[in-house]
Amino acid sequence: MDYLAIANSPIMWIACAIPVALVVLQSIVFMKKAWKTGLEIGMSRDDMKAALKTGLITSVGPSMVILVGMVALIAVVGGAVSWMRLSFVGSVMFESMAASYGTQSMGIALGDSAAMNVDALACAIWAMVAGASGWVIVSAILPKFANKLEKNVSKGNDTIIKLISGVAIFGAFGGFMPSYIIGFDKRTLAVALGAVIMFICMYLNEKKGIKFLREWGLAIALFGGMIITALI
Repeated sequence: MDYLAIANSPIMWIACAIPVALVVLQSIVFMKKAWKTGLEIGMSRDDMKAALKTGLITSVGPSMVILVGMVALIAVVGGAVSWMRLSFVGSVMFESMAASYGTQSMGIALGDSAAMNVDALACAIWAMVAGASGWVIVSAILPKFANKLEKNVSKGNDTIIKLISGVAIFGAFGGFMPSYIIGFDKRTLAVALGAVIMFICMYLNEKKGIKFLREWGLAIALFGGMIITALI
């Protein structure tokens, strides 16, 4: 039987829809609690609506990148699993890498449709799910100790925590950059253009008071860097 027939079967779609529905439900619960808490601590409705709008708009750029990656992943593991995994994790790079490790364990290269079979599909899915389980376990355990660690590290100085958080974010995102930068090819140009465009957006927002760039800056930088690179 064709492995894609199983990957795109109604049973697989139903099985993948259940966890996605839980994610949607969780998001709704968190949004309601955040809204209620915001009112309790004295935030205005206008401020919370602005924050919600900013979050929605900022997600457009990264979501389009995920959509492109999903199209590539669909050809390998089917639509149901791709939809479910990227709804959970949202990292195209990780999912593709994990699926590749899974199929390679069966001696099949990811994307080799002629050699792909049901066993390789099962290994790919197991690798994707098991590989991400560590994040769930760690995030469930460590928060209990996070407050103690924060107090011990900061010792009442909030600036230290802000500095550590900023460095951590730079490290997390910066870790993806070297492979694109050191090649000195079009990918390097796309990264550089994206950084320049983002800097311009931030400057115009801060100095010229163009407020919409605070919300749309990320999307403009992402698509601007890709489009200009493609045209050159």
